Amino acid sequence: MAVCLKHTDTEAVTRCAACGKPLCSACIAVRDGGADYCSQECCARGKQAAASAGNVIDAKAAAAKSKKIRLLIVLFIIIAVAAAASVFYKQNKKEIDRRADAAVRQVKTTAAKTEKAVSQEAGAVKQKLNTKSKYKREREALVNK
Repeated sequence: MAVCLKHTDTEAVTRCAACGKPLCSACIAVRDGGADYCSQECCARGKQAAASAGNVIDAKAAAAKSKKIRLLIVLFIIIAVAAAASVFYKQNKKEIDRRADAAVRQVKTTAAKTEKAVSQEAGAVKQKLNTKSKYKREREALVNK
């Protein structure tokens, strides 16, 4: 262990809880709550730091409690919305199913029309590509000579 700062020939038995100086048993000025201090000022700083740490711990606990409450409220709202949706669906099942079936039929019809239009357009593009342009005919004539 270290030696006492005031008594360099004496081994330190502890350190100041506030400033960390090594202290021999003769240099311990204040003992408070199981902590040793080198002076009244360090004791006051130690108590202030302990109070600040306590405030931080209390604030953190309050924030955690608030977070849990918010989570429970959100969970309750989600459950309430799901229950309301279930009741609404049960009361309007036939109408909802009818509209859903109509929407599915409309999507299928639109998809079929789109597929037909794309197929026709692809055929037109192929036909244009298969025609021989004047440039292509001239090039083929040169190659065939």
